[in-house]
Amino acid sequence: MGLSYIKLAEFGKAKEILFDLFRNFEKNIDTLLLASLLDNVGVLYESLGKVDSALYYHNLSLGLSKKVNSKRGIALSYTALGRCYISKEQWSEAKRCLIRAYQVAKESNERDLVAQIDKHLAKCYESYGDYKRSYDHLKEYLDYNDKTFTRHLTSQIARVHSQLVLEKKERENEKLQTELNLKMLNEQKDNLIINLYPLFSLVLMLSLGVAVYFAIQLRSRKKQLEQLNYQFSQFNQELDNQVRNRTRELNEAFDKILELERIKSEFLANISHEIRTPLNGILGLSYYLAQPENTTEERKALGEQVKKLGDRLLRIVDDILELSKIETNQVNLLLTEFDMDALLEGIKKIFAEDDRFKEKKLSFRIVKKGAQKSSIIVSDYNRLKGIVIHLLENAFKFTHKGGIEVGYSINQNSMLTLYVKDTGVGIPYELQKRVFERFYKHRQEDSEVFYDGAGIGLTIAMGYALALGGSIKVESIPGKGSTFSLILPVTVQRTENIQKLTYDFSGKRRGRSYQLPVSSCFT
Repeated sequence: MGLSYIKLAEFGKAKEILFDLFRNFEKNIDTLLLASLLDNVGVLYESLGKVDSALYYHNLSLGLSKKVNSKRGIALSYTALGRCYISKEQWSEAKRCLIRAYQVAKESNERDLVAQIDKHLAKCYESYGDYKRSYDHLKEYLDYNDKTFTRHLTSQIARVHSQLVLEKKERENEKLQTELNLKMLNEQKDNLIINLYPLFSLVLMLSLGVAVYFAIQLRSRKKQLEQLNYQFSQFNQELDNQVRNRTRELNEAFDKILELERIKSEFLANISHEIRTPLNGILGLSYYLAQPENTTEERKALGEQVKKLGDRLLRIVDDILELSKIETNQVNLLLTEFDMDALLEGIKKIFAEDDRFKEKKLSFRIVKKGAQKSSIIVSDYNRLKGIVIHLLENAFKFTHKGGIEVGYSINQNSMLTLYVKDTGVGIPYELQKRVFERFYKHRQEDSEVFYDGAGIGLTIAMGYALALGGSIKVESIPGKGSTFSLILPVTVQRTENIQKLTYDFSGKRRGRSYQLPVSSCFT
């Protein structure tokens, strides 16, 4: 009860129960149970934030566990001490206690306790910067959780199968009971005929009357038998259908389990590479940044590179969170009034001076409204901006020569049509529907080019479009390029005079000088 009140955050009741037990039974309680009680008191003080008091009771519990040589008690006490030292950020003490707890738990084969210690050791080694050991302990913790999860699913499937077998047995028993009733009716019919047969020889007329009577009775019994046979047939067919349905449901559940395992493996494979790349860059640049012989200019340049890699890592995490919101239908829309031309201008600034795209020397054309009049629409600014950025990132990633064109128009029904057109590698017709699937990454069979990215950009773009009441369509010809079109209902103030402006990544607009500002945020 005391532990339950701790979990419910009712610390006053928990403290009252634990200390009453301690005062009333201190002399009569056995040593191992007293050690457990002291450990629970320590947990109470941890929950209250009184770490020093928690350390005192955990040390008392450790002493009693050592006295009775309780391996599990020793491991639990050392784990609790390590947990307290972590909260005080005394990493050396925490590491010493957790390593001892890990050794004792390993010796006594306490797998659940080893997994708990792995989680705390991973955090401890992370504070020391020993990321390899931190990773090893965290991986051992996750592997144990995965195995526990798989055993739970297997047990659930076994229970469903046992229930199905039990129901089948019950149906078979009912079938046997019906057959038995039918056999008894047949026996009754035979006995009745035998008993009445002598009467036929005594009185002919009575025999004829009785014969007519029993003929009618037999006809009625026959109808009853036919009805019973029909009901039995229907019952048997229903039983077979239920067995087939339950078997199909079981197979579907198993297929869903396999699909979940596949999705989890694909997600971990994709996201581990995308997160590891900027992390390795940050760690490497941080090492050089710490060298004393670096000049101020070199430190500034290295700092800018670290910031870019940090922004890239933050964008990956944000995309993962947005994908989670989309899949759980938690996308919140904020409709505001904004200038469509200003939105495209801001996106152009984002893409202008990213070094990866500058190297390709692609032209970048934007079809937009004339500057003398504004084009104001009502929609979700951030979601619409995110859609365009993801479509442009995809276009630039798969385009190696030629250029990109972005444009929009609004018809009389206030439908916004925005397109992103590129001269990239293109997508085969049979694969065009798959580009919006999560984690799907298109690659030409004869190409050795590796494209980075987690494979969720177009998924997020489609999720935003659907949330806003629109959709995205794709048209593509392999080797010639692709066009992604966003169709979206908006509220708009119409303007005229559309002109086409052409940009490239040299920082100049064709026809006259135009300097593009600096920004970067790509996956």
